[in-house]
This record gives sequence, structure tokens and C-alpha cells, in this order.
Amino acid sequence: NACEIIDGAPYPTVSLDNHGAAQAMTEHLIALGHRRIGLIKGPLSSPLTQERLAGYKAALSEAGIGFDPMLVHHGDFTLQAGYDGAAALIEGPDCPTALFCENDEMAIGAIKRIKEAGLRVPEDISVAGFDDISMAAYCDPPLTTVEQPAEAFGRHAVDMLVALIEHKPLAERHVQLPFMLKIRGSSDFPKKPL
Repeated sequence: NACEIIDGAPYPTVSLDNHGAAQAMTEHLIALGHRRIGLIKGPLSSPLTQERLAGYKAALSEAGIGFDPMLVHHGDFTLQAGYDGAAALIEGPDCPTALFCENDEMAIGAIKRIKEAGLRVPEDISVAGFDDISMAAYCDPPLTTVEQPAEAFGRHAVDMLVALIEHKPLAERHVQLPFMLKIRGSSDFPKKPL
């Protein structure tokens, strides 16, 4: 299995450190000065979204910021979910200064909704995504995101499959690949209150 892993899986796996990546991205937003960071989640049934939520919570906790469930919106990894999540989070009385979306499609949808509300990214609200899809670098502004090593995922998965087909021992049964933050124009310091 590659990418989405079920705990205790008996089969060989290739995965990303979703917890660590989400924690690092949340820490990036905190380091910029954000304290109200909204999270637009993926599907509740997805194990990787649970890992990303845990990473988000860990970063908040380590920074002494209380977890606020009102800042979490459940989505489904689609552009529409990001659009709807941003609408719900920015229309409240205490708008977040940053949104972390659990994938880039939702982040792109969120940016569209934020702009439609007459707000600017990142001047009014910073936005961060996850995956570094090809479109992420071409958004307006370019999207800050977590880069997933797609080529390495494929290479490790194919190597494992070939070894299994040829009845050869696997060098590793469970491979966890590193992530990298791609800091682009969609994240910045929060606007100072007037």
C-alpha cells in the first residue's frame, strides 16, 4: 500500500510522515505569528487526516495555544470543500488569520472564497495546503504547501511489488518518506490589528 496507511497493516507500505508534516506546517504558521489557525480537514474515515489533525494539535499544544474545535471544518479533499470550509470559518465572529488545508485542492478552493469575501491572501488570511500538486506553484498567490515525494513513493512501491512477485526478501516492509515544506506567497505574517 502506498500513501494512506492503516495502523498495523500486515502488508508492505510506503507512507509519508503525515503527523510530522502537519505539525511542521502548523509550526510555520505559528512562527509567523498566527494564533488563530483554522483547519480544513479531509474525510473523517481517512487515517491520514487523523494523523494530520494530530500534528496540527501537537503544534498548537507545544506553542501553548488551546485547541478550538470551532476552527476545524470537515471536508472531503475537493475544491468545493475548501470553498465551503473557508466560507464557514471566515464568516464567524472571530475569523482565523490563517487556514491550513489538508490538501492543495481544498486550499485553492479556500483562496477563491477568501477573495470573493473581499479579503486578501496572505495580507488578511494566510493559506497553506498539503501535497504540492503541480497547480500549487501557479495559484495566485503561489501556495505554501507540504511537498510529497511522488517519484519516491512510486519507486519504493514498485521495488516492493517486484520483490514480492519474485519472492525476494524486502529490504524494509514499512518505508516512511520525508516531507519538505514549500514556503510560497500564500503565507505571511498576520496583519497587525488597527
